[in-house]
This record gives sequence, structure tokens and C-alpha cells, in this order.
Amino acid sequence: MAGVGLRLGRGGVAGVALTCVLASAVGAAASHTLTRPSTTDRGVSSALPTPFAGNWNTTYPDVGRSGTLTLQVADAAKGRAAILSLAQQGGCSNSPTVYYTGSYRVTDTGDFGQVAGCTTDGEGLKLTLWYGGGNTGYRGTDVVSTQCADPNSFSGTFYETTRGVGGHYDGTRSGTPQPACDVFETVKFAVSASTRFRRGTIGNKAAFLQTTVRGLGQLVFPGSGPLGATVRSTTAKGSIQIVEVKLGGPKVIDIDVLTLRVTSGEYKPPVTNGSNERSAVLLLDLTVSKSATTGCPVGAAGAALLIDGESSRKADEAELSVNRCRLTARAVSGTANAKVAVVIQGSG
Repeated sequence: MAGVGLRLGRGGVAGVALTCVLASAVGAAASHTLTRPSTTDRGVSSALPTPFAGNWNTTYPDVGRSGTLTLQVADAAKGRAAILSLAQQGGCSNSPTVYYTGSYRVTDTGDFGQVAGCTTDGEGLKLTLWYGGGNTGYRGTDVVSTQCADPNSFSGTFYETTRGVGGHYDGTRSGTPQPACDVFETVKFAVSASTRFRRGTIGNKAAFLQTTVRGLGQLVFPGSGPLGATVRSTTAKGSIQIVEVKLGGPKVIDIDVLTLRVTSGEYKPPVTNGSNERSAVLLLDLTVSKSATTGCPVGAAGAALLIDGESSRKADEAELSVNRCRLTARAVSGTANAKVAVVIQGSG
């Protein structure tokens, strides 16, 4: 991970300049293991496809049976409650996810009951279902997958915990075929900064400027398109925070805190082979969500450019600007005693 100095300044304000040491998001500058932001499972993500919704004809080829399955998309509260009633657990821990509820019937045996589940792959294409509550009392799980290119069939396995039997479980959509769905990619980023350096004197005491810059976030992008093409996010969450503490000797003279919420972004995935090797790039749209900084109100628009140089063996870089607050930031490679870590990880 190459060292890069980040210089922040307020245009027109003399002497206000910061040099930040960007440490790794997990505390080690050489590591690209992403610390994932804590997320709340909100159930249905508008960015994810819902190819499992509808009516299905099902087969159990290993046991020579067939049946039907009906699924509909559910909100997170209903989905978790339904899973809890069938499986004594509250749902999927991954995010984003899509919850489903519905019913099943096995034609050959007359068994029927309820199903509930959630997608587990971050792309809406792999579904874990719990079933039970029917006339036989059988309970179990189904794990099935489909493809966006053909959302009218699925394949997977079932396992009946009541009797300890399982096998293949396949489905074909009944009724009107559905068109191919869009593919989505989840991209997570992390950046962290901290430094403390001398800035002259206050009275007869040494003055210091101590700065931290930290950010975590997650965006969802359409995953289709030409190799290396720029794509705009469908959903975004996360924030970048700047904390500047002025110290005069042991005393805190002033504290400025600015939090910027990620509202959207553009993504250029890395190109890691051939002569056109390129780093992963995120261009983030930001809005000031909290401000303890004079002249920088909540709602001011900003932007950040993050470059993860690991994939192309180049320097990490970061730039930040909030024009209304006359705040600018620019990463400069090769600054002495400075380290930068920008981590961008895609699911694709």
C-alpha cells in the first residue's frame, strides 16, 4: 500500500491546512481486508431482483415426487416472523436481502404447508427456504438458486429435518414466463485517517493539529455492461467523517466535526490484466448530515473520489470537496511520513 498525503484546506482561510495519515480501515496500512460497516437488515432491497416470486411446479427426482410452490415477496418484519415460526430463527443476517413467504404442496403424498425464506448471496439469486406447519408436521429447508438469464427455473436441494432425508429439488415456473432480470453488484469501501503534528505555538506552548478522517459505506450497482465501464449506483449508504482537534499544549482549543452522508456514486471496476491495467475507482456524491463546523451547514453537497491502487499496483488516492463550505481535499503521492489506505471491494 503506497503512502499518500491528504491535504485539506478551506479556501480563503489563511493557515488552515491538514496533512492526514490515512491508515488501513482495519488498522494496518498493508491490509486490504475490508471492515464491513454495521448494517440493519431492512428486508427487501429495491436494487435486488425478485425472480423467485410466482407459482412453480416442483420435482424431487431422488424420491420420485412432484408438487407446487407459491412464493411472494414479503417485507422484513413479516419475513422474519414467518421464518421464526418455522425454523426458530429470525432470518438472514446478510444485507441486502429479499424475504419471501408462501406455501407448498407435494402432490404424491398430499403433504402441504407454509414456507418462508430469504436470499443469501447479496444478489437475490440464491434462496434459503424453511418449510413446515402442514398436515404431516414435517419440517425442513430448501436451498435453491436461479440465474438472471433464466429466471423461470431453479435448482437446489431439500433436507427434511424431521426424518433426516433429502435430495435434489427443482422448479419450473408455471404461467407467464418472466424476462431476464438485471444483475447487480454490491461494492463496499473503507477509508481511515489519523495524524497529529505540530502547528507552531500558542503562547509559550506548542500547538498541535490532530485530525482523523474515517469512512465506510456500501453501494449497489448494475453489474452488466462492458468491461471497465462506469456505472451509477441504484442504492447507497455510508458516511465519511472529518474530526479536527486543535491543541495548545495539553488543552483542547477547538474541535471541528463534519459528517458527510453517501447519497449515490459511480463505480469503475478494476482492470487487472493486459496493458490497460487500472485501479478500482469510486466517485461518491455526499451531503453534510452533521456539522460542528462554523460556516458548513447541514445539507451542503459534497463529493469524494476514492482510488484503490492495489489491483494495479499503484498508489491509493483520495479527494474530497464541499464547495459551499470552501472545503477541499486532495491526495498527493509520495508525501513523507504519510500512509494511505483506500479499500474498494466488489461482489463481482
